[in-house]
Amino acid sequence: MNPKLVLSLAIVALLPCISAENRCVPIKECESLYHLLQNRLNQELHGLTPRQVMARLRTLICGYSPDDDVKVFCEDAIEEEEEEEEIADGDERPFGAHLDEVAPRSGGVFVTLGEDSQCGGVLKLYHFNDEKTSFKTLKLSGRNYAKLRLLDDRQVYDTAVEGTCCWVVSSRVYYRGERETMRPSWAKLSFQPRAAKKVVCTTVQH
Repeated sequence: MNPKLVLSLAIVALLPCISAENRCVPIKECESLYHLLQNRLNQELHGLTPRQVMARLRTLICGYSPDDDVKVFCEDAIEEEEEEEEIADGDERPFGAHLDEVAPRSGGVFVTLGEDSQCGGVLKLYHFNDEKTSFKTLKLSGRNYAKLRLLDDRQVYDTAVEGTCCWVVSSRVYYRGERETMRPSWAKLSFQPRAAKKVVCTTVQH
């Protein structure tokens, strides 16, 4: 039997189990899965062997493009709604005032982003569920994310900062707990992010 016909029949059988949010797209258009494919040899990053990565990707194949490119079911998350300025529970200071206490890991001054700021960019958070069967990319382009609800019961395994802005990321909601300031081309975080705020980076020499 034609292999593509077998694949088509398998896809039909799986359709009732596929979320309506998933899209069947070429793998290069699904950032979360393409990122996983590109980093399949980096077991330290995601905790999967190359064989496990390929096995998971094969279960998500949904067809082929006219150019015979593999298409996959993609469930990349939509951008989370931007948080409004508010007062955090049990805190008399204005929401976001915690950022005044944030010190950069390396030399630099960080200023809260204003409406007329010239910097711009996106924070990408690559994450999966506990079983490592669901891979998504959360893209943040707003300014204030005091509570990253879309990361509930998810684990961030890689990050990317694109553009000219920096991001202050916290291990607890409302910018509490551990904090790190992420610059463009940032490496892996040392904790799971629960809040993020876009800031202006102004490097100073020490």
